[in-house]
Amino acid sequence: MFTAESIERLAEHFAQLPGIGRKTAHRLALYVLKMSVDDVDSLADALVKAKRNVKYCTICSNITERDPCAICVNSKRDRNLICVVEEPNDVAAIEKTNEFKGLYHVLGSTMRFRTGPSRRSTAPWRSWQPTCSPASWSFSSAAIPAWRC
Repeated sequence: MFTAESIERLAEHFAQLPGIGRKTAHRLALYVLKMSVDDVDSLADALVKAKRNVKYCTICSNITERDPCAICVNSKRDRNLICVVEEPNDVAAIEKTNEFKGLYHVLGSTMRFRTGPSRRSTAPWRSWQPTCSPASWSFSSAAIPAWRC
């Protein structure tokens, strides 16, 4: 398909996003052309601000704009209950239920041994000290898998 070089470049960037194929990327690029300049500026600004401001919590590795994150600093959380999840979107899904009152640890890519090195360090987690011994840990029988001391 013959299109402007700028549209092809934009489509290539969209195609790098997970779940976005070549056709969808091209549709998105063409849709951006239909947007007002103000809306495109707003989208670009939101992308840049998210990239610059969002970081990983040094305690749990969840995404946050403040370090440590709001969950880790919340004194009402049960510090003896840890839910280990793969990605930050898992934390968001569990938080929407308003059922889990403990803390989290987000593994991210740290468990994907065959895909190369981790995208972030697990060093802060290694220094975590449970308030009970591993011998007394029990697996929670709740719908949300978590370890309780």
